[in-house]
Amino acid sequence: GRGANFVDPEHGPVWATSHLGDQTIQMIGTDPEGHPDKAWKVVRTVDGQGGGSLFVKTHPKSKNLWVDTALNPAEAVSQSVAVFDINNFDAGYDVLPIADWAELGEGPKRVVQPEYNKAGDEVWFSVWN
Repeated sequence: GRGANFVDPEHGPVWATSHLGDQTIQMIGTDPEGHPDKAWKVVRTVDGQGGGSLFVKTHPKSKNLWVDTALNPAEAVSQSVAVFDINNFDAGYDVLPIADWAELGEGPKRVVQPEYNKAGDEVWFSVWN
């Protein structure tokens, strides 16, 4: 995915991206005028559920960073998402069992691509089945 832009409480404006091959999510400073010492550098790395992430998402009206892991080989991981509080990355993340909540019956499922509605007060996911 294209990553997510938000204001990190410690580092200022950042762009976040996940790594397909491992559990890391990295934030890169994007404000060369206001935070020149952090611009275009990795300023924060956090661990998500595991590798296989395709999309991270947030919204200007949200304090959450959502991370999918649709391509992870572990069923519990590919069928859920991690959600971080962008104001408290030290707290880790909560795991939400989106595929279970979708009640799609038996068979493999993968949860992918969090997207906000226009108002920024709902997050929607695709569930592959």
